Amino acid sequence: MYDFIIPQELNIADRIGKFTFAQWGFLAGGMLVIMTMLISKNIPMWVSILVGVPVVVLCLFLAFFRKYDMPMYEYLIVLMVYKTLPQEMIYSATESEIELDEFDDNAEVEENLIIA
Repeated sequence: MYDFIIPQELNIADRIGKFTFAQWGFLAGGMLVIMTMLISKNIPMWVSILVGVPVVVLCLFLAFFRKYDMPMYEYLIVLMVYKTLPQEMIYSATESEIELDEFDDNAEVEENLIIA
């Protein structure tokens, strides 16, 4: 019987063939948008092509490019979260006084316990 060693942590994205599910999603979503515009009789062909080219470029960009060893869509999500959160901590003198008062009360209780 063969013994197979299984790693404890597999942080590998699930794949179908050579593409991950996210890549398939971006490619399928882009193709769906393009095909819908091309098949639609209400949208002229030149508008479909004019709008379709940036959609294809965006989908290919999100599906295949990587930055800092992360897929581009994950990098953009992390970047948006980083930009929206506050970047500096604000000092407030009132909060420190409250903390000192609470600390002093605890110190008095401890002193009373030690004396008793």
